[in-house]
Amino acid sequence: MHDGRRPSQYLLVVPVLLLDFLAMSSTRGVIPTLIMESFGGSRAFAVGVAYIADLVPAEKRPAAFGVAFGVGMGVAMMIGPISGGLIASHYGNRVMFAFSVMIALANLVYTWALLPESLDRTAAAPQKLDWSAANPFKCFQMLWKNPLLRRLALVTLLYYTALWGVVGNILLYAVHRFNYSRIQSAILLSLFGAVNIFVQVVVVRVLSRYMDNFRLLVLGLMGGALNAVLLGLTWNGAVLYVCMPCLAWSTMSFTAIS
Repeated sequence: MHDGRRPSQYLLVVPVLLLDFLAMSSTRGVIPTLIMESFGGSRAFAVGVAYIADLVPAEKRPAAFGVAFGVGMGVAMMIGPISGGLIASHYGNRVMFAFSVMIALANLVYTWALLPESLDRTAAAPQKLDWSAANPFKCFQMLWKNPLLRRLALVTLLYYTALWGVVGNILLYAVHRFNYSRIQSAILLSLFGAVNIFVQVVVVRVLSRYMDNFRLLVLGLMGGALNAVLLGLTWNGAVLYVCMPCLAWSTMSFTAIS
């Protein structure tokens, strides 16, 4: 077996497909599915970054990261919550996992039929996959040896803790404090997705011509801080719709970090 980007993509898609089958067949499979798909989501970022690093020149990568991940995550956030809410309202929660199975199958077919291998095998002879390199604890060795990487990892940890802490809890906050309906909650996340697309495709593309990655990072973190302040001072459910663009603005930090 040889290494490459496509095998990594298979390792991402196939477990998600099997877990969706499990969740569809039994309510006991929902929690394991969510836990394992969180690992799959992190792997998706790694594979995507690897593809961009292989195919895009260094000076164009910030814009490429913004387009690839901004459009991908933004469209998913726009379509997923609303469609999922409508499906669950009309057909029940279990049916959503059937749709997830179909999406995972489509992803598997796309990977097999259309996704090329981006790793350059002409520069050197293919190497066999070294499973010892898959040891997740080896990354700590790199952090220990590289002070700059340690500081960047700390910024990344704090940023993503804040970002996904808000995304993961804002619906509960909206429902319990402001009595949001299922559709209102879906619209809230869809707004985040729509603004995220605009920020990554347009704003980052323009600002990256005039700012370095550090300034983009700071500007994104300022948007995240403003979002946190607005959430803390929220007095009306409508204010949450203002918070979502601020949260989406903060995603330019992801582009700068990458």
